[in-house]
Amino acid sequence: MSIRLEIQDQVARILISHPARMNALGETQIRQLEQISRELAAQQGLRVILLKAEGEVFGAGGDMRGLAQEAALSPQRLAEATAVFAASMLRLQQLPAIMIAGVHGYVGGSSFAMMNFADIVIAARFTRFNTGYMRFASGPDGAMSWWLPLLAGYRQALQWLLLAENLTPEELQTAGLINLIVPDEQLHDVLEKMAARILRTPPQCVAAVKKLLLASQTNNIEQQIAMETGVMTELAGSPDFQEGVRAFAEKRAPRFDQGQGR
Repeated sequence: MSIRLEIQDQVARILISHPARMNALGETQIRQLEQISRELAAQQGLRVILLKAEGEVFGAGGDMRGLAQEAALSPQRLAEATAVFAASMLRLQQLPAIMIAGVHGYVGGSSFAMMNFADIVIAARFTRFNTGYMRFASGPDGAMSWWLPLLAGYRQALQWLLLAENLTPEELQTAGLINLIVPDEQLHDVLEKMAARILRTPPQCVAAVKKLLLASQTNNIEQQIAMETGVMTELAGSPDFQEGVRAFAEKRAPRFDQGQGR
């Protein structure tokens, strides 16, 4: 498989490995991603999802070389693959597990869109990014036209989509698309350390905070306040909250339950 899944100790690792096509996403890879997203949605006890890639780049985007080799390009097939891709990434994002993307080398088009679904993005310092769609007279996919204005603003999103210029990690970090920039050789270690840190946090609380922040993108302020109140009430009755209060009073580190966060 060119996209592999490994699950160990409450951490799922999705590894893109399609070096012959620069980790581009074709129909085969999208179907594999759909299968993985459904498998993880049924997984109990998952806390962290690491999204990363082998080879020199994170991903070149859609498999344009594969499309060019087709005798007759089918708009319907392309639309179906695009819909499956977006649905699969949305399914992963909506899980209570925290999804962390580690990107390097080059991130273009659909691979850029894939990265945007992560909750945390860590980039190697010499990574370059490009929306890329204008180069093929294509519209954006994978909710790119939703994420970019949300995170970077309308004008910045429009510029990036229209001009299809290479962008640096620093530019994306300033715009709110990247959390951390690390030396290239440290990317793997930083990803694993971030996963380990999340595993030490209270799982029910982590899942609740993620749910709140995602809901804030569509809620009005009254709805968000009501949702916060409900979450606070629910968490106040949890063993982790009681442990956190006791640990604070006793001036020690809390020992949270490391179980399921759903």
